[in-house]
Amino acid sequence: GARYVALDIAQDRVDFLNRYLSLAGHEPLARCQDALSDAPADGTDVALLLKMSPTLERQETGATLRLIGELNAPHVVVSYAVKSLGGREKGMLESYETHFRELISDREWSIDKLVFPTELVLVAASRSGRG
Repeated sequence: GARYVALDIAQDRVDFLNRYLSLAGHEPLARCQDALSDAPADGTDVALLLKMSPTLERQETGATLRLIGELNAPHVVVSYAVKSLGGREKGMLESYETHFRELISDREWSIDKLVFPTELVLVAASRSGRG
């Protein structure tokens, strides 16, 4: 019964996901939107920022934190690749974890860390109930 809204800046990915959702019997709620310049106004309980923080930060320093604030979600899941495209580990796990913890250091959030072979996932939960 959960409502899932997906955003991507690439229309072909949005079309693919909406086609899948339709075939699976779900409402096709994916849409093409640049979350950095036009933060979604959808209310949300959980925001998934999957492998997008490094890209956001290259576009604008502090963009990840700004987007998290605009989403105002009580739970945020942020993931990072921990290996290079060539499969090498370059200290990415420690670097990304430190960066994210510094980003939200002034907020009353708890963080759970999940480490997978190729991905770091940080689940941040607001202790106040809102982002």
